[in-house]
Amino acid sequence: MSARAISTAISTSGLFAVALTMGCGSKPPPPAPPPVATVSPKPKPAPIDLPPPPPPPPPKCEALAEACVADKSTTARIAHGAGLVFTPPSTWHYAQEEAATVAQLTDEGPALAVAFSTAASKDVAKNHAACDAALVTLSGRLALKLPKQKIAWKKADKVIKVGGHEVDLYQVEGAQRGAKKGPLLAFVDHLTDVDMIIGVGFVDDDDKTDADGAILAAIQSIAPAPAEKPAEKKEEKKP
Repeated sequence: MSARAISTAISTSGLFAVALTMGCGSKPPPPAPPPVATVSPKPKPAPIDLPPPPPPPPPKCEALAEACVADKSTTARIAHGAGLVFTPPSTWHYAQEEAATVAQLTDEGPALAVAFSTAASKDVAKNHAACDAALVTLSGRLALKLPKQKIAWKKADKVIKVGGHEVDLYQVEGAQRGAKKGPLLAFVDHLTDVDMIIGVGFVDDDDKTDADGAILAAIQSIAPAPAEKPAEKKEEKKP
């Protein structure tokens, strides 16, 4: 074979090889997947500022379970005594119950019960009988065991003036409340010949709080209820 023929064969072979290379090469990469659409989360609504709830109504102080504590500004109404109030001893729990207004320092310690009472007539004997009945009722409310000696209503141990009225004070030894013993204290505030405020108190022998003085101060505070303030009228805005 001549040199030219060989050269031509080589050239032809090279073109063939190039053609094979171009026609049988690796496949092109697959197209990129479309981008995934992302959904942004919806923004949370701003919290609504609600007004604070109204405060609970004040207790009515009609039961000792309400744990109402008296202070110097307290005015407790006297049971059945329309329009009459008194200030129970400070720091004592008190309750304006239906049958009596009661106050106590502890469940077995110093205590006081007060109520309004009316005698059947001006007769002295009937008046004293009404006092005896009230004494039993009020003592029972305090779970107070009465002394054997009865109160001689005819002769008070002491008489004081409260609001222009005479108040008879009595003290009898031998009372008991729970496990504690001490004197029975009683008072009668003579409002009229038949109307009166009667109270029963107890101070245990171990008391160191001057409870008898606190009870006396409560008696001296008896007075008509203060007049209620008239409601303020709201001015109507003119259109």
